[in-house]
Amino acid sequence: METYQSYADDVLVHLLKQDSRPAFAAIYARYFDRLYIHAMGMVRDSALAADVVQDVFTYLWDHRTVEIHTSLSAYLYTSTRHAVLKIIRSSQVAERFRNHVRVFADQSLPMTDDHARLQELQELIESEIRKLPARMRQVFELKYHDDFSNKEIAAELGISEHTVKNQVVNSLRVLRKRLGKMLFFLLIISLLSVFFNVL
Repeated sequence: METYQSYADDVLVHLLKQDSRPAFAAIYARYFDRLYIHAMGMVRDSALAADVVQDVFTYLWDHRTVEIHTSLSAYLYTSTRHAVLKIIRSSQVAERFRNHVRVFADQSLPMTDDHARLQELQELIESEIRKLPARMRQVFELKYHDDFSNKEIAAELGISEHTVKNQVVNSLRVLRKRLGKMLFFLLIISLLSVFFNVL
């Protein structure tokens, strides 16, 4: 490891493209703390900052053959910044959805035709979820109905976390195609764990 730690970044990147785990470990050791401090400066949450940086390194390994057109340092810092901004944007969107749903819930409206139609749409969404291939549906329901983490799903089903991620992405892609924009929009709201609870 000491030998790899002494290598310049461009050498480590070259070795990384050849699937060198020691090179990846050297990059990880060299940059993790720096990126963690960078992420902490934006999110002010130690656990979240660590998760962000871990995801950046996971992405780096999974896409190790991709050409890096800047320095490794610039690439990693930019990736970390983008990951944080994505989380911030997602949080802001989620909060706006929650606010809209709270307003709807606080109105305490009696059952109306619109409300009944909304329940019918929910049933249609659930029907399409049930039509997913068995394993895909199983992963989807553990993820969004039972609130399992990817790691927990992998352990429960005896599959890799990478497979779990792929199944989640594929299930959302299938549902988006089957449900159309409006129903898929309602599904996304439901995945925020507030929509179905107020119907």
